[in-house]
Amino acid sequence: MEVAVKLFNQLRTYSPDRRFVFSIQLPRGASVGDLLEELDIPSTVARSMLLNGRRIDEKALLSPGDEVVLMSPIEGG
Repeated sequence: MEVAVKLFNQLRTYSPDRRFVFSIQLPRGASVGDLLEELDIPSTVARSMLLNGRRIDEKALLSPGDEVVLMSPIEGG
């Protein structure tokens, strides 16, 4: 199945071809954790994750046409 991915901030370095917006093919039944593994994003890298505009965790299952947004947490003060 194909899902859309958007990578922001430091997470862009994990893009397969350095683009921050791309599509990726994953097997049916894949989770966000499977996507992170496919992109070689270590579990130690801090990130916020959205699936179709909603905050999720790595256990969230993906469906064809979903959009996953991965970004570094924003800090400030």
